[in-house]
Amino acid sequence: MNEWELLQRGISLHAILRREDADFGLNLTCLMACEFTLTCTGYFSPTHLLFNRKELAKIKELAKMSNINNRLMVICSLVLIIGLAILESEASQSSPNYQLESGGITAAGGWSSGNSRDLFSSFGPSQPIGRSESANYKLDVGPLLPPTEEVIWGDVSQDGSVTAFDASMILQHLVGITTLPEASLKVADVSHNGTVTAFDAAMILQFVVGLIDSLDESTNAPSFSPLTRRMLSIPTVRARSKEKVEVPLLIDNLSGILSGELTVMFNPDILRFVTMSTCNAMDGFEAVSKMEKGTLKLAFAPSAETKQPFASLKGRLEHERTREILLLEFEVIHDKTDYTEVTLEQGKLNEGVKVELKSGRVELIPKETVLLQNFPNPFNPDTWIPFKLAEDERVEIEIYEISGRLVRKLLLGHLKAGSYTDRSRAAYWDGRDSLRQKVASGVYFYTLQAGEFRATRKMVVVK
Repeated sequence: MNEWELLQRGISLHAILRREDADFGLNLTCLMACEFTLTCTGYFSPTHLLFNRKELAKIKELAKMSNINNRLMVICSLVLIIGLAILESEASQSSPNYQLESGGITAAGGWSSGNSRDLFSSFGPSQPIGRSESANYKLDVGPLLPPTEEVIWGDVSQDGSVTAFDASMILQHLVGITTLPEASLKVADVSHNGTVTAFDAAMILQFVVGLIDSLDESTNAPSFSPLTRRMLSIPTVRARSKEKVEVPLLIDNLSGILSGELTVMFNPDILRFVTMSTCNAMDGFEAVSKMEKGTLKLAFAPSAETKQPFASLKGRLEHERTREILLLEFEVIHDKTDYTEVTLEQGKLNEGVKVELKSGRVELIPKETVLLQNFPNPFNPDTWIPFKLAEDERVEIEIYEISGRLVRKLLLGHLKAGSYTDRSRAAYWDGRDSLRQKVASGVYFYTLQAGEFRATRKMVVVK
């Protein structure tokens, strides 16, 4: 192999290692670097000083400060500089092609028989690299590479042990309270599926309480009965202005559930988030939350203080009734609307469980009872009569002709306080009298009777 072939090979190796997607193993990289060095260092110029001890120390320090890919690049760059310097010094002397006379590198990357010499040991404060009597050299890359550290799966805090605090750090990361560094995220994925979820926190806690013997990659996630589809829902609740209201988060079956990640959306102009608490069904669970601009992120997993949440993993999963798992407390800060939506935007349970989401609302109780204008008006053949109740009352609506004759009475029954203003809740009149006959065109009056409250408005039937 001549000088130009050696030069081309070294430059190609250097270019490969500079690629961003280069992720060769250390063995392959060192093999290529050593092979290149051994091939091109058959002779050393006794008058050409490449590096002294101080300069080599700087290169080692640079390697320690860099990431692993940069370390490999430093190694290769050092090898390339040595080779090119030798070629430059020897080419002017018209030296013959450099060939390995004995020994070398085997196909597997090991050393075959033959003399070898530690290349780095030749560097001294004033000692140049002299001519070698042997064509074989050993490239010692150990000083440039960090020692291999044992990976402790689940040690998110990087303190050398796995505790419940590591699980708590995962939950805080998921809701955005903290941001875990890359090294912590790697060991946090104890389910080894490429993502970090609340289920990883649950697995860490199982390990802490002794239900899992190991979190290593060779250890599969704990086996338990497969879960069917689950439903998470928020019901409709009622509240008055300036009052606090608890909005429950429901699950149709808590059996077998170890972890959850939820995102709840609400209107921050109407509701102000106060706090979150766990319900009795979640005894033994830890939950964290973070609120930002109408978006509430929640995550929960079992606490290390009890094994109770893990009980459902053993044996057959039993059917359970719908239960409250979390209570979200809000304060109503604005009541210019009839209701406000509380939306379940996202919901994850364990890993891989299909979750159906059903959102709810907070109905705002008006300050006073009021009768509103019917719609449409004029109308033909039917119309809706809206109203608002400040208190729970028995409600009825009477419809009169302009002469004062009673045409129809609508008995709505006992209604809860709230706004009955849209078509799904307002009183409906089909334009017929008590004998089920269509009324004639003209002006009619309707009167709302709710407890002591009584009010009348006018409407028009047009044919």
